[in-house]
Amino acid sequence: MRALPVILVLLGSALALGCSSATAPDQVKVVGVIDGLAAGAPQVEVPTTVQAGQAFTVTVTTSGLNGCWELHDTEVDVDGATAVVTPYDLEYRGNEYGCTSMTLTFQHTASVTFATPGGARVEIRGREVPGGPIVTVVRTVVVE
Repeated sequence: MRALPVILVLLGSALALGCSSATAPDQVKVVGVIDGLAAGAPQVEVPTTVQAGQAFTVTVTTSGLNGCWELHDTEVDVDGATAVVTPYDLEYRGNEYGCTSMTLTFQHTASVTFATPGGARVEIRGREVPGGPIVTVVRTVVVE
């Protein structure tokens, strides 16, 4: 009978550790997998008309394959009338013991400003699948 309490303590400890166990997998910063991209309906929101000199928001939804993925940062690079937005997530590689099998989604937001009126492009860089090639989703914007 004495073995039962020891087993319960060990089992409880293993469940409590989850992804943060002593053997937790390494985190790797990766270009995000754009939700819906593989199905031809990328989850990207960009306004069609914006004001010159005023910031606007670009929203990109990415997904992680399991419960140990995390939202990371979003980079923005504006060069004239082109903005490149790249969402990043943290992917866990290695021992995924304790990671849930549910797919997670993350909402990235980026602030973009175009200085001069005219036509502009917002290019969102992402992946269709983890580890796949980087692809670009393009949206055009009228800057007034």
